[in-house]
Amino acid sequence: MTGFIDGDGSFYVSISPRQISARFSLGQKNREILDIINNNFFNNVGKVNGGLNIGKKQSTYYILCFYCSKTVFVDNFMKFPLATKKRIAFTRWYKIVKMIENKEHLTVEGRLKIEKIGKYLNKNVIESDPLGD
Repeated sequence: MTGFIDGDGSFYVSISPRQISARFSLGQKNREILDIINNNFFNNVGKVNGGLNIGKKQSTYYILCFYCSKTVFVDNFMKFPLATKKRIAFTRWYKIVKMIENKEHLTVEGRLKIEKIGKYLNKNVIESDPLGD
């Protein structure tokens, strides 16, 4: 399972003046694979959006996407950690999820911290990490 996510998964934070949200997406060319992953690993917390045409060949690409909080999704990564540098993105993303759960995003200090973490969310900085990870 984590191999799919190491290869094609993405962790995002969306910051707008009115809202901060954390989401995850996983893309595959085969919708059935995403349905199986969603059903068997994530207890149907996600939604498979399909039929996106990508590239010159117009191949179909399906996306499993959902907004996250306390779900089996997070438990899955705690039990089966990602093997690539993507675990850094997950760790930062999870910090943001916890801050949202604790309503820290509603304070100026919390929002600034989330913005800082979000800036480096998918940057695989390990040594001299500005976030201290």
